[in-house]
Amino acid sequence: YSYAHLMQIVNLAEKYQVPIIADEIYGDMTFGGKAFHPMANVAAQMGYRVPIVTASGLGKQYLVPGWRLGWIVFQENCQGSIEQVKKGAQRLAQVVLGASHLAQTAIAAVLDPMEEWEAVSTALWKQNLYRTMEKQAGLLCG
Repeated sequence: YSYAHLMQIVNLAEKYQVPIIADEIYGDMTFGGKAFHPMANVAAQMGYRVPIVTASGLGKQYLVPGWRLGWIVFQENCQGSIEQVKKGAQRLAQVVLGASHLAQTAIAAVLDPMEEWEAVSTALWKQNLYRTMEKQAGLLCG
């Protein structure tokens, strides 16, 4: 969605006093040169008026199906209105989740590459992946 559209969603959520749950599992997998705008960033730039719960993971963006490795990020609004929800989710996660150590280690390496060559390699890999997907979509839909 465009940045302006996401701002409208934040305004609507604020009007009705509801949190936004942003399913960003596909993250920056955009096509046709469109930009990805994380909902939490949009809300932050608008003054943290609405709480945002963002869900994402490695499986879709980095093509590692079966790893079932994801996360939820809680971004509060100015009033701290989802603090208890966050605490409840943390307690639940300690009971029922259990990704392997290898998979957990991969999160940091993928999301925050230590070396410049890792960042360049990941960016190139994603660029090639998206280009291939756009071509395949053209074959199926064209």
